[in-house]
Amino acid sequence: MFPQYPTRQIIGINLRVFNKADYYPCESPIELALYKAMPKWMVVNIITQYKIPPYRLDFYMPTYFLDIEADGKEYHLSRFVEDRQRDRDLLSLGITTVRFAGSEINADPKICVDYLVKLCRKRWYYPVLYKLLP
Repeated sequence: MFPQYPTRQIIGINLRVFNKADYYPCESPIELALYKAMPKWMVVNIITQYKIPPYRLDFYMPTYFLDIEADGKEYHLSRFVEDRQRDRDLLSLGITTVRFAGSEINADPKICVDYLVKLCRKRWYYPVLYKLLP
């Protein structure tokens, strides 16, 4: 019924043995590079692969109503119009989308993270205001 995960018994308690994939729940190398560059306070506040039907967000920060997308050239080049419609749908829910191209992340993920940190600092002062305004 339930999936069988490898476990280790310590002092009579079964503990799940984590794989490396459990620590980095990302789907692509560019998402992983961005995730690893984030400071600890940001990683704690992020939900990866969050589902808002019919969409799945790469990184979602519910505290700031922020969707962070890492766009690879191969997948998103043909989906430009669909991505913009998705951004408008999420904006109608009060969620702002920030997109980074794979080339930006591969060049220097710290620059992308610095931009996110500045954005979060601005939103920290008025989190409710950002939710209420279009």
